[in-house]
Amino acid sequence: MTLISLIIQASVIVHEWSHFDAIGGTLDIDSTVFGCLHKLAKIPGAALKNAYSIQYFVENYPPLD
Repeated sequence: MTLISLIIQASVIVHEWSHFDAIGGTLDIDSTVFGCLHKLAKIPGAALKNAYSIQYFVENYPPLD
């Protein structure tokens, strides 16, 4: 199993866990990278409630070179 596949699997688990109210109470609002980045730039509170934003953060931080 590659590092990338492990990161993707972990990000999906974090995405699903973020739906629990005790953890984040997130919703599946926007699944596109553009939509997540737009929300982060314009409406940060909405980005925190979007499960896909949390998933993309896990997949891309820290940036892998």
